[in-house]
Amino acid sequence: DKNPPKKGLVIIRGEEEKKPLQVIKPDVSPKPVALHLRRSFILNERVNEDENNVIEYKDFGYPLDKDRGFILQKTICSFLNRRGGRIYIGINDSKYVKGIYLTSKERDELKLEIFELLRHFEPSISNEELLQVVFLPIQDKYKKEMIPGLFMVKIIVKQGDPSELYSISKLHFQSYLRNDGQSVQLST
Repeated sequence: DKNPPKKGLVIIRGEEEKKPLQVIKPDVSPKPVALHLRRSFILNERVNEDENNVIEYKDFGYPLDKDRGFILQKTICSFLNRRGGRIYIGINDSKYVKGIYLTSKERDELKLEIFELLRHFEPSISNEELLQVVFLPIQDKYKKEMIPGLFMVKIIVKQGDPSELYSISKLHFQSYLRNDGQSVQLST
């Protein structure tokens, strides 16, 4: 051929000589949106970010049992004592989006349960001062529409007062720091 193909295009010849040439553009996926900026998720998609000092994934169901509530308390405390962070309930440890099915009433109850976990923190934390709970919809990959009642629960934890060390208990000091994607208990 005297005219070489344009850069970035691949030309494939058909099996029979009578078929016209096909021009196939390379797959150029849009740049992924940073996890903290996402407004929705796709069921079973794999997120790019690993758990780290500001990201934690939890594949919890509803209602929360006592053990899962304690895990959330430790994680929230560890974020308060560092730079803050985000907990994503509905992403498993393999980084796949699973979501959590919640009715409108259950969303309200879960939000209250999460804020109730803060009641015993020392120093005291007012509900929305350092913590925000957001319910993000999850989309069906094939139908391209939101799945009714399926959400990603994003808990946004701001950095606490750097002059304070937060504890999950007012009765005895029980504090945590975020280190290498783990909530590590501080020893007294």
